[in-house]
Amino acid sequence: MKEQLSAGRFLFLICLTSICLAACNPGSNKAKKNQTSSPQQGHLIAKIEGVFEYLTPNQGIAIMLKGRYIYIYSESDDNMYCHSGIYKTSGEIITNTILFSPKSEDIGKSFQWKVLSLSGDTLLAAVLDDDGNIVNKVRSLKKVAADDHLIQQMNEFEGTFNYVPPLTGQGIMLQGYYVYMANDNEGNNMGHGGTYIQNQDTFTNMKLYNINKTINSELRWIGKMKEDTIVWAVINDANQKTWQGYSLKIR
Repeated sequence: MKEQLSAGRFLFLICLTSICLAACNPGSNKAKKNQTSSPQQGHLIAKIEGVFEYLTPNQGIAIMLKGRYIYIYSESDDNMYCHSGIYKTSGEIITNTILFSPKSEDIGKSFQWKVLSLSGDTLLAAVLDDDGNIVNKVRSLKKVAADDHLIQQMNEFEGTFNYVPPLTGQGIMLQGYYVYMANDNEGNNMGHGGTYIQNQDTFTNMKLYNINKTINSELRWIGKMKEDTIVWAVINDANQKTWQGYSLKIR
């Protein structure tokens, strides 16, 4: 949900910012035809969907759910980056396309990666260049597996939401983990991820990772569902509304 952007502004599942920018050359989108869904692809999706936390030397959270993703990541607290969008699989290759980012030049770019191994809950993934060569390897720990049973049990606030103007961006909440990313029409940006606690219609988000270190580490908000729309409001310690808006549930 949105905090007061006026106060300031999973490593995507497998990559550092520098690798992302190199791999996301818009001229490099050698689109491959979608393959028919297969047991192998179903097995791949089962590996990559859910909540992941990056392992040292990287840090951050990635959430992938039903064709949507959101990542916040970095090697250090001082250089966090967050973006979100859609992903698809073709054979063993996963292709992510960035739809929302604090960096307008990244929007519309795509990057590719593949799973090298899943040992227990530890995922080893490889970022690929335009020719399919491995340019980086990253490990992450699977915190939540988004299997069919979990998806069927999700409550109305869990899933993927798109912010409604004047905000643009995306957020995903799943089993006590979240990442939010939004921009306003004045050029202010926010992106943070961590854990949350839900008490009926009140949420408390603990920001473990944040692109803006000047904003409080805790966010409290209230929300109500109206059909597929969350009507939300950020609240202060006195439970007074300080900001409000809407988010549309898409997944």
